[in-house]
Amino acid sequence: MPPASAIARLRGVSVVYDGRTVLGPLDLTIEAGQRWVVVGPNGSGKTSLVRVLSLYQHPATGTVEVLGERWGHTDVRELRRRIGVSSAALRQQLHPAVTARDVVMTATHAALEPWWHRYDHTDEARAVAALERVGVAALAEHPIGTLSSGEQQRVLLARALLGEPGLILLDEPTAGLDSAGRAHLVDDLGRLAAEAATPPILLVTHHADEVPHDFTHALVLRAGKAVAKGPLAETLGSVDRALGPAPSSPPRGPLAEVVVSYFAACTRGSATEIAAHFTADAVIYDTNHAPVRTAAAIGDFWDRIRAQWRGATWHVDTVVEDSASVAIEWTMTGVGDGGPFAARGSEHYEFSGTSIAQIRQYWTFDAEAPASALVGYDYGGDDRFACGGTPAPGHDPGEDTMGGSP
Repeated sequence: MPPASAIARLRGVSVVYDGRTVLGPLDLTIEAGQRWVVVGPNGSGKTSLVRVLSLYQHPATGTVEVLGERWGHTDVRELRRRIGVSSAALRQQLHPAVTARDVVMTATHAALEPWWHRYDHTDEARAVAALERVGVAALAEHPIGTLSSGEQQRVLLARALLGEPGLILLDEPTAGLDSAGRAHLVDDLGRLAAEAATPPILLVTHHADEVPHDFTHALVLRAGKAVAKGPLAETLGSVDRALGPAPSSPPRGPLAEVVVSYFAACTRGSATEIAAHFTADAVIYDTNHAPVRTAAAIGDFWDRIRAQWRGATWHVDTVVEDSASVAIEWTMTGVGDGGPFAARGSEHYEFSGTSIAQIRQYWTFDAEAPASALVGYDYGGDDRFACGGTPAPGHDPGEDTMGGSP
């Protein structure tokens, strides 16, 4: 018997297409309170896993238990209503004339259009409340086909949340979004994950900057096999290695991968994990604070930054590697006392071997327009980045916390 807290359990599950095994054999248990991220290259079996858990793909071998019911011993039509699903395939099946409210409301019957079942004002109100939860209630009466990709994804997220489901499955929900749109949706998912009332989540992603804050566990798939599985902190290295650059990003070399790993650690790694990316005498020069010197101090510095910007997420947008240097554009998004904010900036990295020796950073807050095109900033013409690291004007030289306010 599965543990009492098990929401879903797969035992020896495999999926076979045309005689070829695309997933498994796989054992996986999702327990109450857990938030799973599933990563891996194309063809690794991620979507097949979602189809099994959503009870649309019967496995060739093994047993599937979801929400206390075993597939083959229950009415899957009823059980599917208790599973919230969002996927690119689902979005493609939506009729463009169906309103956002009706897209959400029809999840009550696991349907796609409203004329197959009866609904009342209570159903409509619940759908609007779900849209409100993800910030798009104003779009309730808009046809889904008139909405942007980001708005459509939020509508599908509201659909997945309708009716207090026992399990939420999100198959690459940011597919088709630009970097800013991905960043904002990832922040939304992080806030949902932090809510105790949110049921267990399984999120499939293809990008290193799409592991939301407060996710707890990870499954890394390759060629249908689980190559890493368990608490996120223990599988972090495997997750970062498995996630390649976004499709629009240029190829990354080994030093760029160190920077990407560093940014992932800034969001969800420990101070020690952050410090491990640097030489012992590394230094960060920044226009908003005094220089931060030594790897240990940089790790401690990031602990304070994350305390100041609780729940913020750092994303690498573009990467350029040249010899022993790397230049990036990045985005930081989150929610502060004044509401949602976004900041974007550029950084230049100098390396000693494969460790970061120096970072020079220039960044600004702009909640309305996070794209600030700072790659190519003239660091050489700014004496704040000169050797010796003169602090930004107006900052106490002893200060080492982030300046500015969104």
